[in-house]
Formats: sequence, structure tokens, C-alpha cells
Amino acid sequence: PPFAAPKAAHTLSPDEIERAFLEANDWLEPEMMSVTCRGENLLDVRVCFGRDLFARPCGANENQRRLCRADKIGIPPIGGH
Repeated sequence: PPFAAPKAAHTLSPDEIERAFLEANDWLEPEMMSVTCRGENLLDVRVCFGRDLFARPCGANENQRRLCRADKIGIPPIGGH
């Protein structure tokens, strides 16, 4: 819910973002996703899938600390205002 259509910017840690996605998607496991950022701004949330299109654990290329080193990430509002 906090990511569907945010009307105001807010700040969360990568762990808080991951927890929110896990709570909203009961089929998702922590090792199947990673949060990426550029500087201190959210870039994307990645979910890893196999060739069979089923979610699977991510490989070494999706290492969370490599993809986002920020402790807190800015989540912009929809429309960039």
C-alpha cells in the first residue's frame, strides 16, 4: 500500500521496503528480491524469476549491499512532486 500511489515523499530503509513487499506478497521470500537505489533515492525493487517464470532465489548479481548501500531511501510521490 505505501508504494501503490504515494502522494508525498517519505523515507524508509531497504529492510523496511523489503518487509512491506513480503507482507503484501505471501509467495515471496526474502532471498527472491532486492531493493536498489541511486544515491539515497529508490531505483527499483527487483524480484528474481527463473526461465519457467516462477520466482526463485536471486543470484550473486542481486547482492543487496552492492545494489543499495544507503541506510535510508527516499520514496518519491507519484508524478515526482
